Amino acid sequence: MLKSIMETIRNNENYNMEELFQEYDLSDEEFGAIVNFLYTENIPEVRVSIENNDFVVIDEENADISEKETIELYLDDIKEHNIKQLKIREIDETDRDQLVNKHLKIVIRESLQYVKLGFSFLDLVQEATIGVINGIEKLKNSESDIEFWLKNFAIKYILEYQKKILKDFKASELAYILYLKVQLELNNGLSLEEISKQMNIELNYLNALQELFTKMDDMPENSYSIVEKVSHLTRKYVLSNIPKKLNYLDERILMMHYGLDDKFYKTKEISKILNIEESNINVLREKALTKLAFNLNKEQMEENMEYLN
Repeated sequence: MLKSIMETIRNNENYNMEELFQEYDLSDEEFGAIVNFLYTENIPEVRVSIENNDFVVIDEENADISEKETIELYLDDIKEHNIKQLKIREIDETDRDQLVNKHLKIVIRESLQYVKLGFSFLDLVQEATIGVINGIEKLKNSESDIEFWLKNFAIKYILEYQKKILKDFKASELAYILYLKVQLELNNGLSLEEISKQMNIELNYLNALQELFTKMDDMPENSYSIVEKVSHLTRKYVLSNIPKKLNYLDERILMMHYGLDDKFYKTKEISKILNIEESNINVLREKALTKLAFNLNKEQMEENMEYLN
């Protein structure tokens, strides 16, 4: 299996972790071999970031305010932690706790980039931390630099967690999430035909999905079969079809503000680099934090679609 995976990646001349974990269940040892292959072959990673459009309007009422406050306090602590880490010139590379502390920024950075609709950011942080710890325990198998190795183990545990949790999502929830993904792509200027090819989902089901959720007061007679079919397709392409909570601009502002790129930026510097008015940076940062605490309004959705489950 590993030879086949590596050959496919080599032929594609790039790789995408979401696609890899959509199709395969890999042990840490198997995954470590793939990470070494990616590093030694110098194969570039392809990540899909949302452009600066939002997939859904984020209302304060859909955000857990207490969770937002917890996230902000946590990220403030991480910022202070990272500042202290910059002052530590040497650590004991055999001490697991010191290694985890040094590379905690990897945990936060990857959690921000992979947090998706329906998932808690803080849960992803926990899973990514476990990934880094397990990656440290297997460092003897690494042929790459330590940051590349640990970054990929953090991603592995995030994606495996998402894949596991999504198995428990109801059909209507998965269908609705896919609908939001389609809306995002439509807002980005793609046609349904282009989205169909991109997602590898038949056009007639995307059309049915649009009809299903834009006519909630007049449900088609075959609503149940539409939801079940789309649910099946969403589970198949589960990791890449779930929209991310943050767009590219959100990610950059948070990473720069909290020092997740090995440098701390002042608001004025962020403004200049991103070409955004300085007065808007904190507003956008607050909006990004609200998105992290955003919860899919499952109660309202289930009330509208209770007979579909």
